[in-house]
Amino acid sequence: MSDGRIFISYRRGAENGDARALHVELEKHIDRSRIFMDVDSIPPGVDFHEFLERQVAECEVLLAVIGPGWHSQIARLQDPDDVVRIEIAAALRRPGLRVVPVLIDDAAMPRTEDLPESLRPLTRRQNVTLRHEDRYSDTVAWFARQLSPSGQGPSPPLDPEEPHQNAKRGDVTRRAAIWGSVAAIAGLGYVVANRDDLSGRPSRTAGPPSPEVVASAPADAVAPPPPEPEWLASGFGRETVRLEGHSGWVGSIAFSPDRHGLVSGGADGTIRRWDTVTGLQTAELQGHRRAVYSVAFAPDGRSLASGSDDSTVRLWDAGTGQEIAQLRGHQAAVNSVAFAPDGGLLASGGDDSTIRLWDAKTGRETAKLESHRNWVRSVAFASGGQRLGSGSDDRTVQLSDPATGRQTALLQGHTGGVISVALAPDGRGVASGSGDWTIRLWNPATGQETAKLRGHRATVRSIAFSPDGHRLASGSSDGTVRLWDPANGRQIAETDPGVGVVWSIAFAPDGRSLAAAGQDSTIRILELTG
Repeated sequence: MSDGRIFISYRRGAENGDARALHVELEKHIDRSRIFMDVDSIPPGVDFHEFLERQVAECEVLLAVIGPGWHSQIARLQDPDDVVRIEIAAALRRPGLRVVPVLIDDAAMPRTEDLPESLRPLTRRQNVTLRHEDRYSDTVAWFARQLSPSGQGPSPPLDPEEPHQNAKRGDVTRRAAIWGSVAAIAGLGYVVANRDDLSGRPSRTAGPPSPEVVASAPADAVAPPPPEPEWLASGFGRETVRLEGHSGWVGSIAFSPDRHGLVSGGADGTIRRWDTVTGLQTAELQGHRRAVYSVAFAPDGRSLASGSDDSTVRLWDAGTGQEIAQLRGHQAAVNSVAFAPDGGLLASGGDDSTIRLWDAKTGRETAKLESHRNWVRSVAFASGGQRLGSGSDDRTVQLSDPATGRQTALLQGHTGGVISVALAPDGRGVASGSGDWTIRLWNPATGQETAKLRGHRATVRSIAFSPDGHRLASGSSDGTVRLWDPANGRQIAETDPGVGVVWSIAFAPDGRSLAAAGQDSTIRILELTG
């Protein structure tokens, strides 16, 4: 059992933000080498039950997170293949492995009679309660000191110079007294496994915010690095502006159409507007109750849209920063928002496995697309507006007609969840990035895969075509940003922007620079050529 790690078991839904925030905040103080992240890194063909049980067996503590929505899904625990059941039951079976029920806000312990036989001992374990009230970062810092061997301070990070080690993170707050119970646990590290549903479909890499420690590489995902092009040394990836202000990971960024502005959203639940010339923050938009996963400018630059872990889509006045409307309909986190090119339609995709279409002027929901079988991670319109692309944890890319809501193509080939989708400016190509570490290029007319781009060594989290369509950029959990030639699939450049996990990238409208944001709470604007 061994190295004193802590495994957090939680149900996808209301508890995911709480588990994420804990992981990100503790990572400031605990060596990353002790962190297990992402059930979707299970190698293909491995027995799902056995893999989870091995992960639990390697820990000393399992924290069973029970949120307000946990009881509404309690019937799922009757299924032997339910992931939460597998994890908790495996922990309860192991002598000496401490199992701590962690109650969120007003959640209550389950009744013994509501649980399957293998989980009933859970009701006899002493629980702790976490509430959204007091200082979270300070509390977790104190907790990390208790976990260090001396009890006086955190273990040294893997790389003491990494900037994100000192960055503030977290989108929720907790009561300090709670950790008195948890600190008594003899754990020296921390493990988080992101939830899947009961069928063993690919799980969500809990959106923002942590790097994966991947069990093994997906089949043939990694290619030898290409020769460095001559112009790479002359300037690609040189940081020209750094934007600092968020108190947690930055999950999404978007340039304004005039290229002088940029918006960002992240773990702290805020949206921030920046001047990309001076690097100064010009506005902070507040309203979301949880982490912001996606931001987008309307084509005319006058309004913004945002999607959040609080299940809402919000519209904002880009000039004043005032909230215009809250669009409600999604039943879980909203991962992606995108405006149609004419600005009249807004699309959103979320953890309820749906895509919603909204009238961007009135905020009225005009359609609900339900063809995906798992969380929708990314939505994007083609330049003409006649095609909508979406990527999902069901491992597919789907193309739909936004006017009718009808699916027009199903693109299959990825062996991991599809995290990001981009449509070429000329409408002739589709790109997708995945948890299988690859980028795939597709012909939207035929639905055929035209190329597989390999080189990243972890999940590909964000992809974007340059405004002229001649380049494709990608950002990954491996900490790199790469440039590709979509015409031949060749990697032409690579850089480390210094943000840790790269959660979002965006080309400037003139195509001369690229912004990258991620785990360390900053946004870096990079020069593309010397």
